[in-house]
Amino acid sequence: MTEPYYWQGEHIRLRPMHADDVVLWLAEERSDSEAVRMLNPGMDLPKSEQDAHAFAERYAEFGHRHERIMFSIETLEGELVGGINIHSMDQRNGTFETGSRIYRAFRGRGYGFEAKIIVLRYAFYEMRFQKYNIRCLESNQPMIRHAARLGCQPEGRIRRHNYTDGRFYDDLLFGLTREEFDALEQRIAAGARSRISWEISDFLTTLNTPRLTIRRFRPEDADDLYAYLSNPQVYRFEPGEPIDRVQAAQRAAGMAGSSNFWAVELRDASKVIGQLYLKQVEPAEHLTGELGFILNPAYQRQGYGSEAAGALVQRALTDGGMHRVVAHCNPENAASWKLLEKIGFRREGLLRQNVFFRRDAARKPLWTDTYVYARLAGE
Repeated sequence: MTEPYYWQGEHIRLRPMHADDVVLWLAEERSDSEAVRMLNPGMDLPKSEQDAHAFAERYAEFGHRHERIMFSIETLEGELVGGINIHSMDQRNGTFETGSRIYRAFRGRGYGFEAKIIVLRYAFYEMRFQKYNIRCLESNQPMIRHAARLGCQPEGRIRRHNYTDGRFYDDLLFGLTREEFDALEQRIAAGARSRISWEISDFLTTLNTPRLTIRRFRPEDADDLYAYLSNPQVYRFEPGEPIDRVQAAQRAAGMAGSSNFWAVELRDASKVIGQLYLKQVEPAEHLTGELGFILNPAYQRQGYGSEAAGALVQRALTDGGMHRVVAHCNPENAASWKLLEKIGFRREGLLRQNVFFRRDAARKPLWTDTYVYARLAGE
């Protein structure tokens, strides 16, 4: 049986970068400034043709490969669609990084993932590297999703490290060890390449909407949590009781370590005004998540809830690999079910007296009904 070509995937192959590839590369750079901002990070001054050609000449045909190994990505029909390289190669410690770019007309087809698997396979199994590192802006959602799909582990955050587009951004750090890549290879061999489980992608946590940042909780969010979780009004349709400041600190620390909770931050004020909950429902192969949300009463009726929940659900159903997201609410909680309908959920049924959060004076359960809502991918 003939072995497949090492440098080829199902849809693309890698080849040496040629000096004349710079023509398309430079044209793409001049037409897609936001991609340039994500790669650098920040906005570079315009590149001259002379500088671009000098760079291409230096690294074409694997020149100066000890500095970086430059590949071009082309389809099996020979059409150039992007590039990928290995750089920051630390032979002593066995670590490396990569850079990649799929040209805008060819994004969303899986070419970047195929190319990355080939390059990682070469780096781990031929060059004897033991760890792959990623560092990117917190706003670089394509790279964060890519890291999730590869199974990279979140390793840290360098706060307010890069200034671009009028504000400071955190740097996010991810890593993939040789052993973790081995596990990814086993999943690919088992036919699991196209499935992204929520357990892997659950750290896709920084989403920016027009007014909000949806991010992971931090221990320092305790005061903002106390501002609304100490309010009895919050618990009319929710389990639990108002919390004190000590409990708020404990709650913030616990939510910061959870993969199921997101903070809703009012960006202009840098203030957490609510929380989102999204957890995978078992069995995992059904690709279903369950949504929940709480908003500070002082910020309700301003569209923040639908803006936040809508963004997270959209991400889960598109880039997160979810097939279905469900939500439950009390029929008397009109604000919640109207929000769900506003962001595309459909009411699927009524569960009669299926749950209780309180007891009466005689300790008997106060049963309540539940509306069942759901939204499918593609809706």
